Amino acid sequence: MKQTVSRFLKCCDGSSAVEFAILALPMFLLLLGSVEAGRAYWTSQAVKDVATSVARCIGVARPECAPDGTYDTAAAVSYGTAAARGFGVLLDPGSIVIDENGECAGVRGFAIVTVSYRFSSPIELIFPDEIIMIGSSCYPVTRV
Repeated sequence: MKQTVSRFLKCCDGSSAVEFAILALPMFLLLLGSVEAGRAYWTSQAVKDVATSVARCIGVARPECAPDGTYDTAAAVSYGTAAARGFGVLLDPGSIVIDENGECAGVRGFAIVTVSYRFSSPIELIFPDEIIMIGSSCYPVTRV
């Protein structure tokens, strides 16, 4: 019996497989966590960029937001959802809130745009709950 136990403890066959089995789960969690954290950061930045883009579109009265030369909320929201789609983010039109004559830093006459997005991960172990990402921007409205 002592010989069998001694032989078993000295045997190295399959040790690599056992070591890989022990380290595989943390390694894959680290890899998938890095990918999901990068995707979350990308999405957060995209939401902020969309808010800035829509605020600027309203501020300079681009044709996408002011088809007849006057501001149109539906056109601005449509422009925002299309801009988000360009980043790979599918926005609900109701998640874009626009104040065309708002106040920014105590000064009136700014277009203020707030975009919110619910980020959810397919890997619930890394991000168990939805994360609400909010991007906001203000841009001075040019009057011609």
